[in-house]
Amino acid sequence: MYIDLQELIFNYIIEATARFREKTAIRLKNQAGAMCRPDEKHLRNLDSSLKKNTAFVRKMKTFSASQAESLIKDMTALNLSKYISEIAAALVESKLKMTDIPSAVTISNPSKLRVDLRFYADLVNVGIFPYKEGLALLGGVLTALIQGDKEEHKNINIILSFCKHCGEDYAGLVPKRIRQLSEEYGICLPKSDLLTPEKTRNVRQLLKDYYASLCRHLIKEHNELQAFERQNKRILQTKGELSGERRERLDSLQSSYDKLLSNTISFADILDEDVPELSICGMKHFIIAL
Repeated sequence: MYIDLQELIFNYIIEATARFREKTAIRLKNQAGAMCRPDEKHLRNLDSSLKKNTAFVRKMKTFSASQAESLIKDMTALNLSKYISEIAAALVESKLKMTDIPSAVTISNPSKLRVDLRFYADLVNVGIFPYKEGLALLGGVLTALIQGDKEEHKNINIILSFCKHCGEDYAGLVPKRIRQLSEEYGICLPKSDLLTPEKTRNVRQLLKDYYASLCRHLIKEHNELQAFERQNKRILQTKGELSGERRERLDSLQSSYDKLLSNTISFADILDEDVPELSICGMKHFIIAL
């Protein structure tokens, strides 16, 4: 068991270090590339045929990770300078899977992209967008998603996805189990060099504030569900049955609460926070995130 736990944390360190190095290398390459764009003479020597260029745009509309290598090869031979907007639109409108995003990042170009939070965060991370402006826009979007959603938490899945895929780089998030093992064995964990420690703390605090509001929401729904169940119990004792409307209402409350509880447990694990203490019929208990 001891060996298995050590292997777990060492594998995490190896994989995290490789991820950070790969993203840093791509970022440096893209930042250097922005300083030496191909000139008109170079572009004129590339293939500008309408047929091949439009075919490339069509391929981008059905982009998947398996196509990345062949598309990059095509890019080196085609003069796509007049098709950047079409390519960008095709890429972000394609039905990307999470597994496609790392490959999509390697062939993206700066443009007026309409992208999801995770995709945009990865583009900023690897230097596709200018660092200062890219981070400012990302921070603005993340703040708007969180600050305007502290009551209903309709954006929770977007925020969870960001934390899961980008939290390591932007907020220094580490899985709870890995953090516990690193402390137990006295092992230092690798960290991303994308943001300064201060900026990383600011992002993490923003996420923690959102989690705190999520906990308040969970407790509120928990209390509402408990109160409704007590009412139903009294009705059953006096009338012997519940109306169809009350049964539907109970199902709705239970479904909403279960979903909220599941999201809270997932978020707590990602942020390394405790799940709130709840009470049932006057008896307190802790929900344990496994």
